[in-house]
Amino acid sequence: MSESDKNYIKMLGYRDDTNQVQCMVSNVVGLNFKEVNELADNEFLIDEWFMSVADAKHNVKIHGPYETMEDAMEYARKNLGVERFRMDEWD
Repeated sequence: MSESDKNYIKMLGYRDDTNQVQCMVSNVVGLNFKEVNELADNEFLIDEWFMSVADAKHNVKIHGPYETMEDAMEYARKNLGVERFRMDEWD
């Protein structure tokens, strides 16, 4: 495991009116660098943050990059109505 992978954080966002996951906020590490950049419209660097949303067909849209986790969470709050985040164990 690379040094950057040890700092991997994955937060799942929820609205209060449903228990369904609305989005994921995470940081870019070596572990997900290639996948994030393949799915994103913008280029991401290690240690940047993103917010992702999957539709009913499991198509993923990546938003960002953001400088901080809080910036990515704020985007989710404003655009998806997310009210709470929960740390998720990573794969």
